[in-house]
Amino acid sequence: MMRFIHIVVVAAALILLIGACTITPDTYTIATVDDHRITLKDIQDEPGFRQMVDNIAMKLLIYDAASAKGISITKEQVDEEIEEMRQQIGSEEAMLAFLESQGATLESFRDFQEFILTFNELLKSKVVVTDDEVKAEFEMNPDFYRREYAREYDLTVDEVENLTYEDMKEFVTDQLKLTRANMLGESTIDELKANADTDYLYLPPEKRAEMKAKQEKEREKMKPAETEAEEQPFRVTIEEDGSGEEPALDEEPVEEPETSTEDTEEAEAAEESPEEGEDTTSATEDEAAEADSEADETEAEGESSDG
Repeated sequence: MMRFIHIVVVAAALILLIGACTITPDTYTIATVDDHRITLKDIQDEPGFRQMVDNIAMKLLIYDAASAKGISITKEQVDEEIEEMRQQIGSEEAMLAFLESQGATLESFRDFQEFILTFNELLKSKVVVTDDEVKAEFEMNPDFYRREYAREYDLTVDEVENLTYEDMKEFVTDQLKLTRANMLGESTIDELKANADTDYLYLPPEKRAEMKAKQEKEREKMKPAETEAEEQPFRVTIEEDGSGEEPALDEEPVEEPETSTEDTEEAEAAEESPEEGEDTTSATEDEAAEADSEADETEAEGESSDG
């Protein structure tokens, strides 16, 4: 029992001791040469160091995004890519020699192919194409898609010529999606980085705070612009008419009724005023006297006919 307690105390003391020693770039040893230590601080300012960290972060973000969409690459798919490369080079020995000359191994090349396939599938999941678009694309480039289909499935020219569009529809759809997906690569990576919570622990505190602020700014830029709930009012330019009044925006102009030429002439005649100096009183009296004279004559004729 005492021995068990003693072990627990020692373990607790070690945990406290380790916790008290905060790991920093200058205390984190990554290699030793004789009595010398190479720390993280020794390499963090190297030109390729930051790029290496960013590449690893990018791969992790892409794998997480693909996993969230249920995308996974099988061993058989990777094997197909490696076999295609082997056939292009000529032999497995030549392929291994080529990889070695590039500072890679067969295992690292497998990892790279798995990543590329995963990224392509993630991008294709963001693309939507219609049946009409696929058919139009095929009819524009039938020879190209027949050649690609023959190469993909190791067919002869005669075998491909006998195939219909419906036989190759799925293949053409996938190729069209991949073509359009390639245009989304950079924007997709920027979006993933902006929405990730990344902290470069090898940087000093003030630099880390600066990077955090920059990341938050990028995240804000990625957000879609908010649209106002109400539409902006229709705006018009009001010209001055001398009245000092402005018409309401929601009132429609009232059209004046059309008038005929005759109506216009009559109205103009009615509105005409007598010329200056004209004796309108004497003219009216003459007209009245003439009317009375005609009435007397009519009455006299009536009496003579009765007699």
